[in-house]
Amino acid sequence: VNKQVRNVEYRVEHLFSCELDQKDLKTVDDCISRLKLLDARGRVWGQEMILQVKNGSLQLMDIEAKEELESFSLSSILDCQAVINSCVYSSILSVTVQEKSKRRRSVLLFQCDEFGVSSCENLGS
Repeated sequence: VNKQVRNVEYRVEHLFSCELDQKDLKTVDDCISRLKLLDARGRVWGQEMILQVKNGSLQLMDIEAKEELESFSLSSILDCQAVINSCVYSSILSVTVQEKSKRRRSVLLFQCDEFGVSSCENLGS
């Protein structure tokens, strides 16, 4: 992720977040596999939100209330990947973060229907 600040905003659907535990979940692909399993069992409840890069951070905002749900400094973002047509979700953005206060990395998965994941793969660039 390019750490240069540029304000961008996208409407996304948050699908799933998980911690990489180095056992069952070691990679983004493992997280996608877990998402597929949960979806097959009807256990994915997406949440519409705004994903924005602003003031040096990645912010997840409630669509209606415009309140911040979660925020990550751009320096904590280790990786962003586009995953196209890998399952029922056609355009997935994965964001891998590791906050200084946490030992494990987390992966957040978003569906990006409105514009396609390639538009937001380079967040902050």
